[in-house]
Amino acid sequence: MESVKADYPFSLVKLSGRQKRPMMGDVFRVQLTDNRYFFGLVLGEIAIGPVQLPTIAAVIFSGSSESGRVDDFVELTQRELQVPPQLLSQRPWTTGYAQKIGHLDVVPEFQLIFRDSAFEKWRNEHGDEIGVPPPGVASGIWGMGDERTLSDELMASLGS
Repeated sequence: MESVKADYPFSLVKLSGRQKRPMMGDVFRVQLTDNRYFFGLVLGEIAIGPVQLPTIAAVIFSGSSESGRVDDFVELTQRELQVPPQLLSQRPWTTGYAQKIGHLDVVPEFQLIFRDSAFEKWRNEHGDEIGVPPPGVASGIWGMGDERTLSDELMASLGS
């Protein structure tokens, strides 16, 4: 699973007003225009680029819900990923498209791999260059995304 560069119609619903910058362990939800909710987890911050911009590392799990609720946050983190790992600005939260719904004190570890298309290299969550990931390993894009990125990735993963 690798991040896409596609131009899908923007498909997220605004869920709330402005929220604080998310913290490691925050569980959040996003809603598609077809009323399905998907749930994610903030894994922490990663500094990217020459000026080391603080970027939010997050994952979104498979399995949607029409109720917008998830009963067991720990079970949620054991699901497969719906989209590759994402590096995001705080915009999805400050614009209300990603909404915090809970918090996990203990955040499970995820293997985070990103493709740096500017230099044609693969990087881990620390920005270290790594070899080509094995087939089937989810890899995101090394760069800062936003709510549009989330919308495109979700739509691509659903084949819409």
